[in-house]
Amino acid sequence: MPVIQTVQNYRLACPAAVLYRSGRTCRECLDHGLWRGVLHKCYHQSQPATAAVALMLAFHRWRQTWTEMVDRYVVPTEFVRGKLVEAGLPAEKISVKTNFIYPDPGMHAGIGEYALLVSRLVPEKGVRTLVEAFKRLPNTIPLRIVGDGPLRSELEEKKDRENLVNVRFEGWLSRQRVLEMIAGARFLISPSEWFEPFGINIIEAFACGVPVITSRLGGPSEIVEDGRTGIHFTAADAADLTAKVQWAWGHPREMEVMGKAARAEYEAKYAATRNYHLLMNIYDKAMSSERAVSPARL
Repeated sequence: MPVIQTVQNYRLACPAAVLYRSGRTCRECLDHGLWRGVLHKCYHQSQPATAAVALMLAFHRWRQTWTEMVDRYVVPTEFVRGKLVEAGLPAEKISVKTNFIYPDPGMHAGIGEYALLVSRLVPEKGVRTLVEAFKRLPNTIPLRIVGDGPLRSELEEKKDRENLVNVRFEGWLSRQRVLEMIAGARFLISPSEWFEPFGINIIEAFACGVPVITSRLGGPSEIVEDGRTGIHFTAADAADLTAKVQWAWGHPREMEVMGKAARAEYEAKYAATRNYHLLMNIYDKAMSSERAVSPARL
């Protein structure tokens, strides 16, 4: 039987699955081998646990499980595809099929009343950089933060200490409430500082006709076209993010045009019907592969 594996992280290349360590992106397992992850205790901050994952990955590389026994890989962006090819997977077996939004939340009305972050509050998501940027901005630019996580108390303390009256934490919300928050935003901010594979909140914003300010890193920079459906900034650079947010807030009509382009991008790439056809095409390729039509190997 043909085997199709969907890949939404970097586990096949990195024991921790994120290519991120000590507050920055990391390529050591790609460039030097899996045992670098063991050295740095990358999985659950434990050398034995990391060694177990690295050994599993190394065994299946030796066994050729990843190259011979999987007929097709499905990844959400070309960026992820490139990293898996670097890790040794055959490029011809990797298909890009984006994630999608269903049902369609519909285009929002108006120019939006606030900047918005929808994220887990963890270091790799760039939330510290975002709050630092808003410390430098006029308090007339409101920021709503949707999500929860281990950094929430630290960020709320910084908000109180710096008197950031324009920043409000909404906490965890249902998906419907998240979509309502997105629909009311002037723009979404995606400040990730790791190789984010995709970013479902970005295409939720696109579906609502909301442009996105994103770091120039990983999958999000592939999804958001700088100057057309949003704006790029340098990851972990609070000064650059400050400048981009200030420009975006001061140019609502230009952002409205980007929002319409973002909606068109959703309709062209991230709606359910198109993704269904992409998936069926991937299934057809897997079923017609040499391994699928040959006698089973022992």
